[in-house]
Amino acid sequence: MRKGFTLIELLVVIAIIAILAAILFPVFARAREKARQSACLSNVKQLMVAVLMYAQDYDGGYPSRIDHSGGGFTWPMYLLTPYVKNDDIFLCPVARGGWSSPVRARYGVQWDRWGTGFKGTDDSFTRPAETAYLQEGYDCVYVHQWMALNCYSRSCCPDGVDPTVHDLPHNDGSNIGYADGHAKWLHKTKFDNWSEWLELHNPSK
Repeated sequence: MRKGFTLIELLVVIAIIAILAAILFPVFARAREKARQSACLSNVKQLMVAVLMYAQDYDGGYPSRIDHSGGGFTWPMYLLTPYVKNDDIFLCPVARGGWSSPVRARYGVQWDRWGTGFKGTDDSFTRPAETAYLQEGYDCVYVHQWMALNCYSRSCCPDGVDPTVHDLPHNDGSNIGYADGHAKWLHKTKFDNWSEWLELHNPSK
């Protein structure tokens, strides 16, 4: 007849499982976040390809927010839709609540490039490989020359949401799309330092 587990043995097993869980769960969480960061980076790259395709079709002009006499707007997001295969690339994978959330993590662009009534062109970038063009952000964020793809003012923010706060959802950083079409992740120090931030969106000649 086999002897059953003693209470001490059972407690030892439980303790070992708890220790392993404490070690492995953060590893799994980091791996999951890295996967989301990679998926988001892919979104940014696809959006920049869409921007360049649009510019090619419109004599080098980039999509902008255009006012209509009827009071409506044509947002860059909708202008880029024909150039993307899936609308979900406009939404960062870490967005809580998805499309139904009042504050969705999406992607914002330079106000100087996609601002009201202004249509930037590819020749307006003197150093496109160093000029940040698209960044992650909330729908209601309008900060440091950036605006969201389908909103640009404080009025878009629900109560309690600060529109002057950057969204840095990936390991204390954000994925950035550059004017030449490439994309990469940058640490938050690039955003906290004002001079470095200015250099990102308007590199010195």
